[in-house]
Amino acid sequence: TARRFAYLFVNINVTSEPHEVSALWFLWYVKQCGGTTRIFSVTNGGQ
Repeated sequence: TARRFAYLFVNINVTSEPHEVSALWFLWYVKQCGGTTRIFSVTNGGQ
């Protein structure tokens, strides 16, 4: 589900608990990183 994906995304990439991250900041973070595909990418990825 989308909720489970968001929970794992925040834990893995933001290294915070989901209750510590606002929805607005989360959306800004994903946009600044070029989207979820780029964040999870091995080549030229965010991590």
